[in-house]
Amino acid sequence: MKRRLIFAVCILISQVAVGNAQTVETAVARAQTTSDNNIIQNAALSKDYTTLIAAVKAAGLVETLEGKGPFTVLAPTDAAFARLQQGAVQVLLAPEAKNELSKILKCHVISGDLSTDAILAEIAANNGAYSVDTIGGCSLTFGRQEAIFL
Repeated sequence: MKRRLIFAVCILISQVAVGNAQTVETAVARAQTTSDNNIIQNAALSKDYTTLIAAVKAAGLVETLEGKGPFTVLAPTDAAFARLQQGAVQVLLAPEAKNELSKILKCHVISGDLSTDAILAEIAANNGAYSVDTIGGCSLTFGRQEAIFL
């Protein structure tokens, strides 16, 4: 079964947690992953996703992401988690936050095999914006924004 993990370096978990239609403009780059692996195994291939893997385990979502897909995961990096308010990750990983963490993470999972190229094509075909629903009931709107590095 083909599985895709899209690494969205600039997506902050707090942007998606709101749960309403929101524009998430970010540069998205595909990682080199193996289609034989499940999403968790692919994320473990990178040292940049340790917080995400811990969060998926804490939320009890490992079985979901190893289950019948395909799924596309917008995967916040450790750097994205680090941009949250100090202590926020520890609060989210606490057992009493399991339900809230599960809701947040499910807003990062799209049912289907959605590549970066497909997202960019949809943005171009739809006047600069492409909306998609997540398995968590959130609606994400993708847009394209050119990055300027100084």
